[in-house]
Amino acid sequence: MLRPAWIDDGSEIPDPLGHGEAAVQWLRMLRHPKSRLPGRALCLDPWQERIIRRIYGPRHPDGSRIVRRVVLLLPRGNRKTALCALITLLHLMGPERGFGNRVFSAAASREQARELYREAALIVTGDPQLGRYLSIKDYTSEILCGRIGSSYRALSSEGLSHHGLTPNVVIADELHVWQGRPGLNLWEALTSALVKVSETLLNRPGFTGGWFVQ
Repeated sequence: MLRPAWIDDGSEIPDPLGHGEAAVQWLRMLRHPKSRLPGRALCLDPWQERIIRRIYGPRHPDGSRIVRRVVLLLPRGNRKTALCALITLLHLMGPERGFGNRVFSAAASREQARELYREAALIVTGDPQLGRYLSIKDYTSEILCGRIGSSYRALSSEGLSHHGLTPNVVIADELHVWQGRPGLNLWEALTSALVKVSETLLNRPGFTGGWFVQ
């Protein structure tokens, strides 16, 4: 599967209200404990920046997002989890934040579900500004922003029923391995809940032998 041309060709990505630019600039201000850049600045690769701009730049005339569903398939080793953690933080405390925002990542197993949570928590731990406003609840795999009542939580199909959720953002990780009734129940609970809230975003990341971004 070929890498999409727009990832590298420098073509213009619509951003009439500057939301894409705001998202990119906010992410560039973050710190990451594993970064080798001066000041441990977060490394936002050009292809990651292009994807962020493609998600958040295009807008309807009323300012609402045009991109509401994202399918992201990447070869192994391309920092898919890191990108999804950045999307999580954008909605938890970044320019896409909102009072009471609910962000969920979901996977088939508890261990896989905690992968994204651990990456997001690592960024929060290593960034003093984020650490001032976000609290990490490791025992429940949650990150909370008490100031605006927003939250992020990692879920798995191994848990109890997840019906009754009202997510603003759902990141469905490794969807191809969600098997059997538990996986189907989790998928139905999350996707059916997305219709309850306006301006929702569904991101379906996974691995593939090549690139696919839609």
